[in-house]
Amino acid sequence: MTLTDLAAGGEAVGRLADGRVVFVPGGVSGDEVEVSLDELRKGYVRGTLRAVLSPSPLRQTPVCALSVPGRCGGCPIMHVARTEQLDAKARWVSRAVRHSGAQVLPILSPTTELGYRLRARLGVISVGNQLKLSFSSARSSDRQPLDECPVLDPRLSDVLFHQATSLAALIGSGGFLSALVGHQTLQSTAPRPVHLSIESGPQTRRNALRKELERLIAQDIIVGAIVDEETLGQPTVDLGDDLGSLPASADGFAQASAPGHSQLPRWVADALRPGLPHHPTILELYAGSGNLTRALLSLGGHVLAVEGEPRAAARLQALSEAASTKGRLTVRPLSVEKALPQIVKEGPGWDAIVLDPPRGGARSIVPLLGTMTASKLVYVSCDAMTLGRDLVDLAGFGFRPRTVQPIDLMPHTAEVECIAVLER
Repeated sequence: MTLTDLAAGGEAVGRLADGRVVFVPGGVSGDEVEVSLDELRKGYVRGTLRAVLSPSPLRQTPVCALSVPGRCGGCPIMHVARTEQLDAKARWVSRAVRHSGAQVLPILSPTTELGYRLRARLGVISVGNQLKLSFSSARSSDRQPLDECPVLDPRLSDVLFHQATSLAALIGSGGFLSALVGHQTLQSTAPRPVHLSIESGPQTRRNALRKELERLIAQDIIVGAIVDEETLGQPTVDLGDDLGSLPASADGFAQASAPGHSQLPRWVADALRPGLPHHPTILELYAGSGNLTRALLSLGGHVLAVEGEPRAAARLQALSEAASTKGRLTVRPLSVEKALPQIVKEGPGWDAIVLDPPRGGARSIVPLLGTMTASKLVYVSCDAMTLGRDLVDLAGFGFRPRTVQPIDLMPHTAEVECIAVLER
């Protein structure tokens, strides 16, 4: 068959003679391919790419040999030309929000193609008589062992695959290693500001692991680690910039690339700024550790930030006590679902609302948002499908979707970030 499109999720699409859609991992729009039909359903079929008979001009040789179907699942569209990656992501967003009435703006691509990932979560598996770090395989519970990864930040790659190679054997099969790299600060002169988090497995040699981590910290190879909630060395690294400090740890959430911490917050603030009063009151929901909060404070008003995860809420609280923000940031350390009914009852109204919910979206709180009098709402989303659903629901409560800005923060993946602007 000839493949005709790239579906959200990164699989190429073809059709059978009876009209059923066939999803083909590893394909590219314009490929003529031989496919085995492996999973037949009523409305669609999943196939396996057996041969590329005539390659599409949009196909490229991936930089990483593991970026093929059935092996590493980290970069499922590395075989697709960069221009087509961006065009496809823009199409996915346009399709997802088509019923909302919002205008989809041209996609932004601030992230370099390689060496951009600041964080990674790797499992430990047994390969022959060796224990190796691994990533999840595509569409499978299997894992792919690896010795390098071209999309990891070089400092992170250096620690994982060169400076700390003994960790896999000490963690043992079934354990997990998360890693996060920040930037150098005045408090740390470590050449590699890398933070680790270890989730023990059944074979973890805990005492030996702790000693090895202490050695890595003493030699400035890493700055700190968390082992089953025990902290060694520094508890965090800093991901901030001139917007302010942004502490984060390897066992928590962080954006995968530097533009997610530097440019995304500024774009959110820029989207919010037009039409706001000189000292706006802003309600921020799902605030995390304060990535967007730092930029919202630059608008000169007061921010109420809501976050239920205890460690993230504590970092927000520390931000609120800083000299530059004191009196302008209030933290509500509750889940959004618990805090929002209280906030609605308390009043008064807010000039603007910003929300950055998890992948499942914000459907459960849309009716409450509809009772609020904010003139503007900015919705940040990592899932265009749930964003499109929620935009339609919000429109039913009086928030009219105006624009959606897609942003590619993670090249070669099927991820796309969006900033949606709604007005009363």
